[in-house]
Amino acid sequence: MVFALIVAAVAVVMLIAWRVQPKRSYTPDPDDPLDDGSSAPIDYEELERAEREVRGLSATADPEEERPEDDWGPGTGGGLPGPRSGGH
Repeated sequence: MVFALIVAAVAVVMLIAWRVQPKRSYTPDPDDPLDDGSSAPIDYEELERAEREVRGLSATADPEEERPEDDWGPGTGGGLPGPRSGGH
């Protein structure tokens, strides 16, 4: 019984401490010249160029690939692209 009262008292103290702690607010990084506490401006022209670049690709395509829609490898169900080399 004493153990249960101690556990309950500790739980109540922890709950009170959690509720009365000061709220943390965002503080801009003084060493970062771009972090002034506001959101960065959006370059809409750059955003439009990036959207045009990936507009026709599927959700799993990697735009950095030479042929983004060429999906091969483990788990894709396909084999290697192109003719196999290796002297067979």
